[in-house]
Amino acid sequence: MDNFEESSGSQCPPHIESSDSEMDSVDGVDEKSDSDEHVDELDNANELESTCFVAANGSKYWTPNCDDKHKPHTNTYFLTLKEAFTFYVDYGRICGFDVRKSTKKSDARGNLLAKYMLCNRGGNPKKKKSKEVGENVGERPKKTRRTTSRRCNCKAQIILKPAGPRGFVLMSFVEEHNHPLASGAERMFLRCNRNLSIPYQNFIMDCARVNIGPTKSHSLAKEQFGSFEDVGATVSDFKNFSRDIKARIGDHDVDMILAKFKLKKETSKNTFYYDYKVDKNGHLTGLFWTDAIGQANFDVFGDIVSFDPTFRTNRHNMVFVPFTGVDNHWKNLPSKVGPSLDANKQFVEKLKSAVYSDHLTPGEFEERWNDVIVEFKLKSNPWLTEMFNIHDQWIPAYFSDIEMVGLLRTTSRSESSNSFFQHFHESGDTLVEFYSSFESAMDKQRLRNVEDDNRSERIPLKETSMSIEMDASKLYTLELYYLVREEIKSACYHTSMEDMTRDNESRHFKCKDDLLHGQIFECSVKNIPREFVKPRWTKNVVKHYSFLGSSHMVNHCEKKDPKKLKRTRAWFEFQNCMNRAREEEEKLDSVITGLKLISSSLTKTTDTNTDQGNAHRADKFIGPIPDKEISVKNPNISRNKGCGSRIKSSREISIEAGKGRICSRCKKKAGHNSRSCPKNKEPPLQEQSRDFNGSREGENP
Repeated sequence: MDNFEESSGSQCPPHIESSDSEMDSVDGVDEKSDSDEHVDELDNANELESTCFVAANGSKYWTPNCDDKHKPHTNTYFLTLKEAFTFYVDYGRICGFDVRKSTKKSDARGNLLAKYMLCNRGGNPKKKKSKEVGENVGERPKKTRRTTSRRCNCKAQIILKPAGPRGFVLMSFVEEHNHPLASGAERMFLRCNRNLSIPYQNFIMDCARVNIGPTKSHSLAKEQFGSFEDVGATVSDFKNFSRDIKARIGDHDVDMILAKFKLKKETSKNTFYYDYKVDKNGHLTGLFWTDAIGQANFDVFGDIVSFDPTFRTNRHNMVFVPFTGVDNHWKNLPSKVGPSLDANKQFVEKLKSAVYSDHLTPGEFEERWNDVIVEFKLKSNPWLTEMFNIHDQWIPAYFSDIEMVGLLRTTSRSESSNSFFQHFHESGDTLVEFYSSFESAMDKQRLRNVEDDNRSERIPLKETSMSIEMDASKLYTLELYYLVREEIKSACYHTSMEDMTRDNESRHFKCKDDLLHGQIFECSVKNIPREFVKPRWTKNVVKHYSFLGSSHMVNHCEKKDPKKLKRTRAWFEFQNCMNRAREEEEKLDSVITGLKLISSSLTKTTDTNTDQGNAHRADKFIGPIPDKEISVKNPNISRNKGCGSRIKSSREISIEAGKGRICSRCKKKAGHNSRSCPKNKEPPLQEQSRDFNGSREGENP
């Protein structure tokens, strides 16, 4: 208290104020159970008391009233400076202030004499540099950033000096602060209370994989833990971690993604394939990859594929081109006719029956198309007119001899695929982040495929009593079964024979039609002939017909990270305990007690020297940065739109070549006029003295 007594001039302070937390602490002391003590320990930090002393000169000083065991004392020894700093940080966390390392004193040989650790509000704020106005005429004044400072020359500190084999000794401790200490909700903004632990880092990365940014991730964490105070980190901490990830990757983006691909190839028994190409300067220009499931799908469904580029998926503006096919569940028309017709079911059905029916001849298509145009008065619709002019390039009636597997409408399918991937990516993602999000997108897409497989195992309700419909339900997936069922119903209830001749010796009948191409069908068919069944539309086609086998073989081909599996298992065990505890206090107390015992045992065995910087903490998620020089450089920023130049009109050329505006005050072409001229801000020149003849000094009358 020596420093305080000198500043106050009295050993007995004349006035004492109590903080709000002190007043709250004296209200209502009830008996509490052992279970409540655990909760109180978590809230003690928010209910600590601080005392305000008013000195004789009117200055106020705040002294924290914490337990004596947490308070620094002179002649206390610490083995290392880090141990001393950790102790002072814990003291600051309890009392409500931040701590930082400050200067040190050394002798002429560089040996440490004293080390200072002080309150984060110690020292004076830096002075803002003043800028002269009007140095360069015509130059616009630069906008300065509005900054603040928390430093208020607080003298609270500890001073340590070397003590030989015993480490370091605390030789001085100043307890008084010249500012109020943080209390209540203010504590969440203290640096000592903001710790972005590994679970939070995992949470941020998991959210990033599904395109949830740091701001929404912070809001999700708040909902998970109850309040923003309980999160233990601010939204800026979440943003800074995402920034550190990108900064850590830097120029090693391509090297890291290629190293990841190489590792996946080695751990997946060579079922993962990738290739890339570079330009003459070593910059990446193209990258291709496919995993085991992708190869299996291409083996079965690759008879026809479409591809369409997706833009704005990464920071390099590289175009992402997914190969899109149609699986055995039939999975994957912009509205150009107005909202009223778009919502008209009768119009949509008639247009679809004319456009997407592969049983029509070109003449029948044109007849149906004209009927729709006339009925709904669409002769003046420019889009429909334009589409009809190129009808031979996209109408199925003109491709009746080509099997298109539903991919003739590539635009709608590609747009659907692009829209799906856009939900998982951001334009500022690195290639490493892009691939991580791509894996999440593929996991979701393949989950849907598994759900469709499971749904196809259900038994649909039959609409006919024919055995051929029963056979179709067992053979095809659910989506294809519904299509086949409509064909069966149409063949049974909407087909008639206009004329037939028969003699007694005939057993087989030939049905001749333009669409049947002279094929012969057997009568009284109970099952679909297997020679007419395309395997790609049947159930479990990948498992039975792919050279790679089951679609779940990825579990056997690619090794999982054992640490990630154990972390996931530990999380599930914790959730299982919470599920069994439900809302019963005794069971919740048991969970808390058990977790404290585990935490205590882990604290004893954890190495205290494992603290890593922001750069190293990112390596857990993106992999280590290669030590060698960059082998493949990051791609150049791609220009995907426009030709790079445009033809200027004669008017634009004449305007650019014309005489620009000249300021009437400074006589320069500086993009301003006499009103906004920087010379207006110059101080006016003092009026020069004149002699009695009215002439200026130095001039002849």
